[in-house]
Amino acid sequence: MAITAYSGLPGSGKSYSVVEHVILPALRAGNIVWTNIPMDPDLMDSEFGGLLKQFKISEIEENQNWFQETFTPGATIVIDEAWRLWPAGLALTQCWNSTSRSLLNIGIWSRKTVAVLKLS
Repeated sequence: MAITAYSGLPGSGKSYSVVEHVILPALRAGNIVWTNIPMDPDLMDSEFGGLLKQFKISEIEENQNWFQETFTPGATIVIDEAWRLWPAGLALTQCWNSTSRSLLNIGIWSRKTVAVLKLS
């Protein structure tokens, strides 16, 4: 599983870059993409036939088994505002909760899984 992080100042184009360089190419290739970046559901369904799956970051915060219960193994996942799951300043031992382990375990399910974290 590849993990890519996009970081930068507010308004620097992180969301645009992730949509242009990760989400749309994955959808065009016929891959399922999970993201919490707001996108037009009607347009995405008409263009990509339900390959785009939207979620709210609160769903992951409230259910530490979200990755095992909801996420599609082998899909691409783009998490906007990933710092909400793993805030800065936490020691690695404090971050190593069920959510962190779940994110790493999705790579075990399929080598095709791609994780993209958009920070700040």
